Amino acid sequence: MTQSNLGSVVNLFKQGPHMKNQIILDLLSYWETLRGGRLVPARSDIDPRAIKNCLPHTFVLEKSRAGVSRFRLAGMQVCNLLGMELRSMPALSLINPDDRDKFVKVLNAVMDNPQIVELHLSGEAYGNKRIKAQMLLMPMVDREHDVSRILGCIILETPLTRAPIRFDIDDIKTTRVVADKSTTMDLDMHGLAEEPAAFKHAAKLHAVDGDGDVAKTPTKGGRSHLKIVK
Repeated sequence: MTQSNLGSVVNLFKQGPHMKNQIILDLLSYWETLRGGRLVPARSDIDPRAIKNCLPHTFVLEKSRAGVSRFRLAGMQVCNLLGMELRSMPALSLINPDDRDKFVKVLNAVMDNPQIVELHLSGEAYGNKRIKAQMLLMPMVDREHDVSRILGCIILETPLTRAPIRFDIDDIKTTRVVADKSTTMDLDMHGLAEEPAAFKHAAKLHAVDGDGDVAKTPTKGGRSHLKIVK
């Protein structure tokens, strides 16, 4: 575990032997910029337009009162791993049963400590092909200032030809984050705020109300990368 102050988290990952994927580094850098000295940023701080290149691989997890982490948002490439829409599905859906208890501990550690976690994964795909992947998990606060959200990203090292695939956890690397004591928590609600009105400016999002049959904010000129469940 490495304690990190503001401005050093991204450099730490760039210098590491494993985390080399540019999409993951870009999302990490964006998260680090958003927190601005705070312990963690707010979910509502996120502007999808600022991370449009990362969106297909990005997801947001929400921890329920029962303690179960579920997909709140999931990019198309994340959904393609199981060949289905992941909204409201447990985060454990991507992990093989033998490693699910370990994954639950990881998710709780991200939100409870809090910390950044880098997972190295592998799974068996169609044709007995072994596929490796990287996953990044970063904590966020909700509108009550509780750390109950996770901004995440998953990248395959080789293309997946057929879904589904579930992963074993091969390695876990953690980076503890600390707040700048001179910075106060200012949670201005914008970007991905919970209010429906906030989504009218969000790029490449698809809002879903209730059971998801009715699209509230369809995008123009193409398919949405992310879906949000109200």
